[in-house]
Amino acid sequence: MTAKNPRYVGVYPAWPEDVHVGFSSSSVLFKSPVGFVEPKSAPLQWARLKELAGKKIGIVQDYGNTPEFMQLVNDKIIKTELVMDDLTNVRKVASGRIDAAFIDLNNLAYFLKHDASDLAHKVQANAKIIASKDLVLAINGNFVGRDVNATLSRGLAKIDAERIIKDYMRQYLK
Repeated sequence: MTAKNPRYVGVYPAWPEDVHVGFSSSSVLFKSPVGFVEPKSAPLQWARLKELAGKKIGIVQDYGNTPEFMQLVNDKIIKTELVMDDLTNVRKVASGRIDAAFIDLNNLAYFLKHDASDLAHKVQANAKIIASKDLVLAINGNFVGRDVNATLSRGLAKIDAERIIKDYMRQYLK
């Protein structure tokens, strides 16, 4: 993705803190839960994130995660292993190479139904949701000819975007 290519109006979904330089953030389009993918054979037991001390947790490079989680990582309370994408983390959890991985739970549902359906018997979402994160459209600042954010806002005012997204996920991810 590049902000210098005028062919790209935007990228969806993006967490607000992950919107790249050269892009701006739309208003919130949807909220998505984040949590952990874990082995079914060894579910994580925790009430507070700091109780995961000593566990090896997979994270994706350049993802924002949550401030509390990242503080525990920076303080070296939680050990992490960095990968390039969520699917790699799902595979690493399934193979026992890491104890769990931080993930958008809607992404996990998609993977377990499609790209990693062969691993659905080995991994699951941890019962506890860490947070519900905002999802936005990252709008290319170099896109010429329109006020994309204003156009998007006018269009979204005419529909129930959250219901449409939930209906889609219920139909294709559950």
